[in-house]
Amino acid sequence: EVKTLANAVDLYRIKKNKLPESLNDLVPGEVKELRKDPWGMDYVYIRSGGDDFEIISYGPDKAQGGSDDISSNAKQGS
Repeated sequence: EVKTLANAVDLYRIKKNKLPESLNDLVPGEVKELRKDPWGMDYVYIRSGGDDFEIISYGPDKAQGGSDDISSNAKQGS
């Protein structure tokens, strides 16, 4: 799911020549709906400047940091 969302963000960027402000901007164009991660939490979308972004699920402990976080580590546009 993290990879799917990262691909949807990249498609949005290609179509609109900018990154979305939030994952909500992907609906309904790039994805039908935003689902929760497997632990019932929202995915976190971080824009880090330029075309760089990251999508994160905090994993089963539902807390930022730690070895169970799942990240797209997306460095788009490079």
